[in-house]
Amino acid sequence: MDKKIKVASELSLLFGITLVALSTSFFAKASFGISPLLSLPYVLAALLPSLTYGMWSILFQIALVAALCVVTRRMRMGYIASFALSALFGVLSDLFLFLFAFLPDTLPFRICWFVVGFALLSVGVAFSLTARLPLMPFDTFPRDLSVHLKVRFGTVKTAFDLTTAIIGLVLGFVFLGGLVGIGVGTAVCALLLGTTINKIRDALLKRMDFVPWFGVLEKIAK
Repeated sequence: MDKKIKVASELSLLFGITLVALSTSFFAKASFGISPLLSLPYVLAALLPSLTYGMWSILFQIALVAALCVVTRRMRMGYIASFALSALFGVLSDLFLFLFAFLPDTLPFRICWFVVGFALLSVGVAFSLTARLPLMPFDTFPRDLSVHLKVRFGTVKTAFDLTTAIIGLVLGFVFLGGLVGIGVGTAVCALLLGTTINKIRDALLKRMDFVPWFGVLEKIAK
C-alpha cells in the first residue's frame, strides 16, 4: 500500500476556505444560479445592498451556529473559532467578486464558469472537512447535525442546501419580484454537491494524512 502524503490540517482548511470563496465569483458570473450553500446571503445582499455579500454571509453563518446550538443543546469551543473563519470567508468572497468582475459573460464562458465554480466549491468543502479542525458554520452545521441525527453527511448536506435554496427563492419572488441568485445551477448543486463532496473527501483521505500543527485547534474541533 502506498504511503500517505502528510498534509498540515491548517493549510488544508485555509485552502478549502479560499476555494469556496473563489467559487462564489464564478457562480455569480455564470448567472445560472449560485450554489445553495451560498445563495441565501447572495439574495439578502440583493435585497439589502447596504451590506455586501461577504457581510451577509458572516451574519448568516452566525445564525447557523445559533440554530445548531439550539438543536443539539450544546455549545462547542470550535464554534467560536468558526466565527473567525466566517469573517475570513466574507472578506475573501468580496475580494474575489471584485477581482473577477471582468470575466466575459457570453453563454459558452458562463457554462465554463459554472463548471469551474462547482469544482472549486466541491474540492474546497472536501478539503475543509478533512482538516479535522474548526470549520466555517456553512460546513459545521450539516456536519454536526448529521452526527446529532445519526444520518450520513451527504444526506443532511443535500437537505440543508435545498432548504436554503427554497428560502432564497421565496425571498426573491416576494421582495424582489423574481429569481435572484437561484436557477438551474442551484438545483444542480443541491442535488449533486453533497455526493460529490463525499467522493472527493474519501479520495483525499485515501491518499493524504491530515495532521494538525497546533493540537489545541484539533481539540476544540471535537
